[in-house]
Amino acid sequence: MSRVCIVGGNVAGLSVADALLSEDGRFEIDIYEKHIPLVGEPIPCAGGVTKWFLEEKLKLKLPDEVILARINRVRFFAPNMEYVESKGEFGYVLDRYLLQMWMLGKVMNRGAKVVVKEISEDDLESFYLNQTYDYIVGADGLLSTVVKWLALALPPPKEIYHCVQQNIRWDDYPQDLIGIYFGRKIAPFGYAWTFPCGNNEVRVGLGIPLSLRENPMTFLGKFRDKLGISKNPSRHLISKLVPVAKPRRTHVYRSRVFLVGDAGLHTGPFGGGILQAIFAGRMCAKAIAEGKPEKFDSYVRWLHNRNKKIRRVTEKLMNFDDEKFNDLAEALRGVDFPWPLDEPKNMVKLITILLRRKPSIFF
Repeated sequence: MSRVCIVGGNVAGLSVADALLSEDGRFEIDIYEKHIPLVGEPIPCAGGVTKWFLEEKLKLKLPDEVILARINRVRFFAPNMEYVESKGEFGYVLDRYLLQMWMLGKVMNRGAKVVVKEISEDDLESFYLNQTYDYIVGADGLLSTVVKWLALALPPPKEIYHCVQQNIRWDDYPQDLIGIYFGRKIAPFGYAWTFPCGNNEVRVGLGIPLSLRENPMTFLGKFRDKLGISKNPSRHLISKLVPVAKPRRTHVYRSRVFLVGDAGLHTGPFGGGILQAIFAGRMCAKAIAEGKPEKFDSYVRWLHNRNKKIRRVTEKLMNFDDEKFNDLAEALRGVDFPWPLDEPKNMVKLITILLRRKPSIFF
């Protein structure tokens, strides 16, 4: 039996454990988590996932209680607040806390041991040198202790978004609609969002590059004013650093140490790491189960290539000024969006439409 140490009890680490525990008792799993969330504690996450990635790529069936809203419409807002709307079965807004508790319950019922402890670099060095564990998996977020122990650099500040979000009472907000907002005065070099989350509440948030050295709360207050909800009751203010950087060249170190989730930079160019973390966790478990840790990099290559293609578009998009964003909204008016939009081939279709309608946007 092989022993596996997983540092971090989030969706990335839990997906590794879940996949390994399907291997008929071949693995003993210890999950180190510095704290188990209190009941109802907000986890820093907007919770949006696409139906295609969840159901088609991951083949993952979630319990109904994890789903807060089913999204059938997405509106992209320009700085002048004109918008284009796309309709379809886009995806879901999830309760990240309940998702993690559901995943945690599954792996604990199948034998995983949870150790409530904050792992240090000395602990990791001891585990590695003394071969306490056959494999070590770092799934402890962007500011990962495992990353520090491996002496790896963090992404540059321009590739880390400082995100803030509040749950705000908004009685007349459609509960099947996501709003995405662009503009230098709304979220410079980033974007803002409105995600329904049930009970007439909406997750209102935004992210801006850390390199701006600006307080995102200032922009969140102005964004609420722009939406006309500055006086609405709010709760669950959260703040998080989200990597939007290129993936690391490798995710396997010292032959038997792995990085997944935010620690491995498995996040999309627009953020959004839940499903990417689950995918990476499964691929990590596959490499471990096969006894070929070096294969992990090739198993996540599909995700790398997908994000690389989308990044080419987002890097251009994030440098648009407000006038170009307004032109973009005008050019997209009446367009039947190819779906899922987070698939590179559909992004290419959309760009082709834009080049035909308004080539000056890109050139």
